[in-house]
Amino acid sequence: WLKLLRVSPDNASALAGLAKAEAKSGRAAAAQVYVDRLKEAHPEYPGIRAIEDSIRMGAFDQTRVEEPRALARAGDYEGALAKFRTIYGNEIPGGRLGLEYYQVLAGTKGGWSEARGGIEKLVKASPEDAVYKLALAQHLTYQEDSRRQGISALSELAASPAVSLQAKQAW
Repeated sequence: WLKLLRVSPDNASALAGLAKAEAKSGRAAAAQVYVDRLKEAHPEYPGIRAIEDSIRMGAFDQTRVEEPRALARAGDYEGALAKFRTIYGNEIPGGRLGLEYYQVLAGTKGGWSEARGGIEKLVKASPEDAVYKLALAQHLTYQEDSRRQGISALSELAASPAVSLQAKQAW
């Protein structure tokens, strides 16, 4: 990535790649420098939010979500959602934590539609990540009016090596 930046200092792929690598290595400050450059040069770059979420995740204390996860495993989705909202406030994360949040939300009374919208945003933010597409397809099968759409999406995802087994098991 660095070689590419020397030749093309505003290359979006290189800036995004370096930001992701720095975030993954736990160097949030360095990652943020690349994100800031990416935002300046390419403010509409579709992966900016996902990279920012990765930076936050690197600094996020995973033990904070153990209690809501335990509540969700026990079937107390309302309690789990309340705990997640206490942790996140109005800043629902993207990425896998966001997916987990929306899946819990889907289990609450009246939460299905909002959860669908949230999972759809995750799919749009990371269209190359089949995990989000799988989650959306599964989510769609839980309601009668969208079940066929969900099953159709699952059948397409069955051909994706990353989620093939899970997609086949879901339908």
